[in-house]
Amino acid sequence: KIIVDSTPPAIRYFLIQPHAAFDDLVTQPAALLLAGGTMRPFEHVAAELFPSLPSAVATAAAADGKPYSDPVTRSGNLTFFSCDHVVPASHVRVQAVRRGPSTA
Repeated sequence: KIIVDSTPPAIRYFLIQPHAAFDDLVTQPAALLLAGGTMRPFEHVAAELFPSLPSAVATAAAADGKPYSDPVTRSGNLTFFSCDHVVPASHVRVQAVRRGPSTA
């Protein structure tokens, strides 16, 4: 998807199909580690990034159904690891801000 803005003139490119960037990563390396936060449900992530690997989607779906107390799911050469939140709730603060730094 390409969006053209007129003020200021700019063209922005949005990759709607992320698997395009991952196709070579699936076939070329000996190992691939995909790490990040809030990637669950795995099934959705696997379906978006690796649509040509049905085994990845099936293993991801199995991992989604497991509790955090059993964090590892393996099938063939795929391994999914998931842990619960590592930041205690007491260290998280949510607050609405009515005005930003540029408004008085």
